[in-house]
Amino acid sequence: HGFCFVAAVLLLAGTAHGQTAYTWTATMQGTYNWDDPTKWGGSGFPNAIDDVANLYTNIASNQTINLNQAITVGTITIGDSGGTELFTLTPNGGSLTFQVSSGNASLTKVAATHSAIEALPAVVLNTNLDITSYSAYAWGGSSGVLRLSGGIGDGGSGYGFTKLGPGQLSLTGGAANT
Repeated sequence: HGFCFVAAVLLLAGTAHGQTAYTWTATMQGTYNWDDPTKWGGSGFPNAIDDVANLYTNIASNQTINLNQAITVGTITIGDSGGTELFTLTPNGGSLTFQVSSGNASLTKVAATHSAIEALPAVVLNTNLDITSYSAYAWGGSSGVLRLSGGIGDGGSGYGFTKLGPGQLSLTGGAANT
C-alpha cells in the first residue's frame, strides 16, 4: 500500500504543471498541420505552457508542418531519426512561442539530422530558451545546421537564449535576436 501511495504522489508531482508530451507520428512526405491531432497520436496536439513536442522520428521524405494558429510549447525535439530528411515548420497564419512554468524552455535539433524552423515571423520567448544543435551530417554545404529564419524575439521582456551543443545554429530574418 505504501508503494502505491508513493507512486501516485510521484505521478501527480510529475504532471503538476500540466506538461503533456506528444510524439509526431506522420512519416510520409508531405505538408501537414501542427494542429492535426491525428499526426500526434490522436490525443490532441502540443499547444500549452510546458508541453513537449517530439518531432524526432524516421520520416520517409521531407516534411513541412504548418503552424495554422498561435502555438505555445515548452520543449521541441526535432530531427529525422534516419538522418537523411528535413523537417520544416512554417507559419501559415500561426506563430511559435516557448514558455515553461519553471526553468528554461528547450529547442533541440538531434544529431545527424536536418531540421529547420523556416519563415516564421519570429519565435517568441516568454521564458529563457536553451537551443541545442547537434550535428554531424553534411547537407547542402552545411553541417545539418538548425536554421531559424524568422529570428527570436522577447517583446522587450528581457528573455534570451543560450546556444548549446557542437552543431551550428543559423539565425536570419528581420527580427533576428530582438
